[in-house]
Amino acid sequence: PAACTIADLAMLRAALGPGGGVRVVNHWATWCIPCVEEFDLLKGLAAGLDGLPLLGVSWDLFGPRGDEDDIREHVENFGTGHGLGWPTLLVGESVSAEAFFEAFDLSFQQIPQTWVLDDSGAVVHRVEGVLEEDSVAAVLAAVAAA
Repeated sequence: PAACTIADLAMLRAALGPGGGVRVVNHWATWCIPCVEEFDLLKGLAAGLDGLPLLGVSWDLFGPRGDEDDIREHVENFGTGHGLGWPTLLVGESVSAEAFFEAFDLSFQQIPQTWVLDDSGAVVHRVEGVLEEDSVAAVLAAVAAA
């Protein structure tokens, strides 16, 4: 099942920061149609990671979306319903979109986007927009290089 945890800025920094090893992070939301359209490619990507972590970061709470716990449950059920086999951090209500963008130096402030992080937490490869077959190959190459 696709576990979903509400994350504050400290949890996000820990998950996306130094010491986490090489990992792939996919930023998405349940209301983002292109995000849902790339799920099959993400599942293929996850299968090709040879045990390295894939982590979702949900932007579902950016903007007025309702109760935080209800949204967490919705994201978790949505992920499970779509067969996502990786955990998701839901950017919590305590974190504004602006604070998130600033904390992680996001010049591209849209979803979907997929990052490859090295062990230092540096983004060594970034796909801004929907994954395609060739961008999945590029992500896997970046993972191998990291």
